[in-house]
Amino acid sequence: HFVSSFLAPVPLAAAIPTLQNKPDNCNGVASRQQLRALQLQPGELLLDLGSGDGRICLTAAECFGCRALGVELDGAMVERSMQSVSELPASCRSLVKFRQADILDFALDEAPTGVTMYLLPEYYHKVEPVLEKLVQEGALVVVFIWELKGPHWDRRKVKEGSGWWMYQESAQHKGESAQQESAQQKGESAQRL
Repeated sequence: HFVSSFLAPVPLAAAIPTLQNKPDNCNGVASRQQLRALQLQPGELLLDLGSGDGRICLTAAECFGCRALGVELDGAMVERSMQSVSELPASCRSLVKFRQADILDFALDEAPTGVTMYLLPEYYHKVEPVLEKLVQEGALVVVFIWELKGPHWDRRKVKEGSGWWMYQESAQHKGESAQQESAQQKGESAQRL
């Protein structure tokens, strides 16, 4: 459960107008290459943070057969996204869900396989704790237009393309994080004694 009570809900992305509302049968969709890099399979879950008009979720369901959850603060964009679901082939409609929520304060029932994010970089510091948790739980994270900064993201970068970057927690880094967390817990336990 991700909670950020000290931050007021503010839009983390500018609504970017699109030329059309629906995926075009997987041809020419800008996000298709990035979604292909995630290697999403039927049954897996894609989480789109700041889902806007829903294009990424719709494309993921239609082109890759995976389930997709879009989280968006703007109620009008969520409504527009849900309307677009009806334009998908019938076999894909049940794969896509949209939730109006603050991406800094929402809960997931299951860990996603892949995460996509197209937000303005000046808000990355607010979203970083959410991304940290997701990547540490094993999700592949793809960001669009502006890459994540810092040595901890540089060492996690596993792929990049024109205007997108993919991050993954390495097995070695997971072990180091677990050791650091264990040492921190032991230190806290010793302080309580």
